[in-house]
Amino acid sequence: MSETNHTLLITGAGAAETAAIVRSRFSELETGASCLLHVDTEAPLFERNSDFVYSMGVHDTPAFAAEKILDQLVERGWITLDAGELTPEEEAQIRARLQGLGYVD
Repeated sequence: MSETNHTLLITGAGAAETAAIVRSRFSELETGASCLLHVDTEAPLFERNSDFVYSMGVHDTPAFAAEKILDQLVERGWITLDAGELTPEEEAQIRARLQGLGYVD
């Protein structure tokens, strides 16, 4: 797969914190080697040259906004998120929750 460059601009309150989370999550992705992501938060003229601009909503927390951004990057086909397999502990927690709700005996 060839390496591609994408520029992301995050604006609004909490943009710096959101950018830090996006950078951290992006570096954890296996597809990070095939896609370069440049994230900026303070570039008013940069907006017209950006591939994707995300404006923080009034009620967006940085963590929530970062997840929304990553979801939109997936929709654009820029990255893939590996959902992965559940660990036995996660399966046990889900089963316990379902049992507590009466869905599983």
